[in-house]
Amino acid sequence: MSTPSMDRPPRTEVVIRPYGPGQVPPLVDVVADIWADAHPELVDKPGAEALGLSVPALHHQLSGHLKHAGFTLVVAYAAGTAVGFGYAFPCDAEYWFGADLIDQVPEGARTERLMGLCELAVRPPWQSRGIGSQLHAELVKAIAPAWSSLLALPTNSRGQDLYSRLGYEYAGPYRNTPDGPEFDLLLLHVGHDWTHDTRFRLQNRGVKMRVRIPSLGANVTVYLAEDDGRWVTHSGEAGHYGTEWGPADLERAAVFLSEVAPQALHVFEYLLRNPGRKIHCTELVDKALGGADGVDPARRIAGVLSGMSKAHDNSERRYPFVWWEASQGRAGATYAVRPSVAAVFLAARLRL
Repeated sequence: MSTPSMDRPPRTEVVIRPYGPGQVPPLVDVVADIWADAHPELVDKPGAEALGLSVPALHHQLSGHLKHAGFTLVVAYAAGTAVGFGYAFPCDAEYWFGADLIDQVPEGARTERLMGLCELAVRPPWQSRGIGSQLHAELVKAIAPAWSSLLALPTNSRGQDLYSRLGYEYAGPYRNTPDGPEFDLLLLHVGHDWTHDTRFRLQNRGVKMRVRIPSLGANVTVYLAEDDGRWVTHSGEAGHYGTEWGPADLERAAVFLSEVAPQALHVFEYLLRNPGRKIHCTELVDKALGGADGVDPARRIAGVLSGMSKAHDNSERRYPFVWWEASQGRAGATYAVRPSVAAVFLAARLRL
């Protein structure tokens, strides 16, 4: 385990690289060191190794998981140094959920393509920069699942916050062994709007109930994959069409960020930290602008984002976000940044 300074490192471009099973063995020690940095509470905890929460346990786990077809490892690099990683593989529902939970998850999670997300970790000095979301987006892009699931310790508040932002829902308690630690099994239907799904109302069979299926649009969690068709069926007008942002636009994106009005930048940066997630205007007001001020949230966000007009006009690119009007019977607009566009701006942000 390395001992990096907790001071935030200088901003630099972050590059994420994917690896297949045959490329992983030389990287095992690297990702284990990242895992140890990200989980000091486990590394220093007496008895953690016996519970399977240790660097040796990670080595053993990786060697077993490498045998799964479609195994994918992604590593985030900053100035050539590995600062984060994640890995996952497509898997069978019976293998992943086990006999106790398989009947309690939605039918689609049992029959459609499922991704088992096994690890996602970022070194502490590099956390809160959107790297975890980028790593997750790369895994979703590589494996192309309809559903994704993972295990998280209930006490891992930072991880739980990230998974909640990505759209994961609690599906039940899970233990690898009868005497092992209890994990939260979390489930994500990729690109799905939970508002219209009544199947995921788990029956109370001794399972903690944390599933949120709201009746209004304000709290809906929807994650859109890179190639989701809804990216081109938005409500934006002329400014949201034209040339898309791409990897060659880092310098242009840095200039764009420097020209955005302060409040618009707060909103945009919140969207960047949640790539691919449709976010309701009320959440943007609460999280990016400090809370309600009596102005209708939809009108307030639209007005704030007009502070991007100068940057947009100078960029010769489309607006780097899209928005959708509320469907009939609902209130307020939703906003999102495509994962590939978020990656461009997050990298550019590190240059400022």
